[in-house]
Amino acid sequence: MTDALFWVSYFGLWVLTLTLLAAVFFLYRYHGQLFLNSAEGRSNQGPGLQRSITPHNVKDLKGEELVLGGITNAKQFVFFASVKCGPCSEALPALDAFAKAHQAQMQTTIVCRGSSREVANFTKVLTSQVRVIADPKWTIGTNLRVSTTPFAFILDEQKIVRAKGMPADREGFEWFLDQVHRYEERDRRTTPVSLGHARQSL
Repeated sequence: MTDALFWVSYFGLWVLTLTLLAAVFFLYRYHGQLFLNSAEGRSNQGPGLQRSITPHNVKDLKGEELVLGGITNAKQFVFFASVKCGPCSEALPALDAFAKAHQAQMQTTIVCRGSSREVANFTKVLTSQVRVIADPKWTIGTNLRVSTTPFAFILDEQKIVRAKGMPADREGFEWFLDQVHRYEERDRRTTPVSLGHARQSL
């Protein structure tokens, strides 16, 4: 009888220990996700603001080469997604509309975690205005310090990161371009006026 009680207690202790370990793990994961989705978490991931990024030579699903951070005379918007991300899927129609509206001044690219087949199916709602890159091992995402999706950043024509965040609708996407325009307006105001131009303005 004593041996039976011992083994029951021993087994119960292990069950309790494993249950507590599982609870700690899930709490850690839950609070980690809360942090990543907070303002501080968003600001900590992705490339640094007001800095350029190292150019990344990649190929889209059509096999065409492009360079993230290497386009000249055009802004570049990069959206990060995953085929298993529900909010990413819901944001695709707004992303496509955003890309169409500003295609004359900006290139839009989506970097999506998943196989080429999965990504092609996931992004089938997008038109040709959005370049699609499959990143099955999340190599590009890791190199650019992106740990959660959806996430995005925008580069101005000098390839400087001017804004980053987690857009989910058309208003959220437009906010990125507004930030670039704000910096452009500030630069125009602080650009020195030549003496000749100043005389013409008098």
